[in-house]
Amino acid sequence: MNYPPLTGRGKIQKKKNSSGKVYYQLIQFPVQYNDDGSIQYKSSECFKTKKEVEACRNDWVGKRKYALKTLTKTPVRNPLALPYLEEYIKNYVIPNFRTQASVKRVHLQLKKHIKPKLLGVRMSDVQPTLLQRIINDMNKTAAPKPVYLLLRRFFTWCYQQRIISSNPTDFITLPKHIVKEKQNRSPLSQQDMEKLLKYLFTSHNRVAKRHRHVVLILLYTGIRPSELAGMERKNVDLERGTAKIRKTVAGSVDHFCIRNLTKTQAGQRTVYLPPICCEAIRSFYERVPNSPWVFPKVTDPQTPCNAEALAKSLKIIARNAGIERPFFGYLFRHTFTTIAIRKGIPAVELKLLTGHKNTDMINKVYAAHEDGNVIKRYKGSLENLYNV
Repeated sequence: MNYPPLTGRGKIQKKKNSSGKVYYQLIQFPVQYNDDGSIQYKSSECFKTKKEVEACRNDWVGKRKYALKTLTKTPVRNPLALPYLEEYIKNYVIPNFRTQASVKRVHLQLKKHIKPKLLGVRMSDVQPTLLQRIINDMNKTAAPKPVYLLLRRFFTWCYQQRIISSNPTDFITLPKHIVKEKQNRSPLSQQDMEKLLKYLFTSHNRVAKRHRHVVLILLYTGIRPSELAGMERKNVDLERGTAKIRKTVAGSVDHFCIRNLTKTQAGQRTVYLPPICCEAIRSFYERVPNSPWVFPKVTDPQTPCNAEALAKSLKIIARNAGIERPFFGYLFRHTFTTIAIRKGIPAVELKLLTGHKNTDMINKVYAAHEDGNVIKRYKGSLENLYNV
């Protein structure tokens, strides 16, 4: 007979004795199953502080986690690896997470890196080479350590449960993480800018029409993509040409959330919208009138779009416009800040428009880009530098 794994963590009870002294005790902690299928509970001794009783609970959870016959009293013979892993994650990994972001992350890792390799594979057929291939392939795009640790804990648990005769993770190693190349923060060139604007205003492609106001807002305001996704129409004043940045949208297509805050406190600001942006926004409002968002989702105008969908659309725009360099949401922010510095806007005031906490990023990164016209601008000064 199969039994579900025990995931309860008991209750911490606060009590007082006859003299009024406070103490803590862990009660109703599920330990194991009885022969009749009922759950056996136990209580801890009394502790002086809550921290001590929490340490006791964590110790009991660890011992129960690796105890024999916790998941099943009669294990299935040679089960499929993937359903067992999913059950292990659901009952042993996720309950220990404190934030929803960690839950989303482990689901994404399972879906993207582990599931395609373990689909249809039985426990006895899981070889160290297969697991090492999962780790090595993941290392090309992301840090593989979380998946490496997850697989080690899972197969160690399976070995202790006697589901498998040997632990395949004893023969795999964690490769050194391949550090990605630094993002190219150089601004768009004049030639790329002309290609982009020509494509946006002359193309009849639906992607160009839908994202015309999006690209112009990013280009002329320098706001973050998450801030654009969270921009509400009620905070946009087209008559005055201003927009208030108050919210952001975080997450991917499957899991995203609307936050009533920005990356930094300085991100709560007002930006200027030039007439070219206001006209593009009005045109978009006419096509999509019933939405509270400036950049809504295609399938659901009542829901804001997200950075992942924006990134995919920008790649399509760059390819259609003939731009060969990497094209991403933050590229417009780099371009806006760098060009603004070259136009003579002081960094102290520019940080108010970009939402930076201080001027360090502006001075160290954006002001250091070479545009190829330094000699041309200062040729006269260089010729008469020493007045000889």
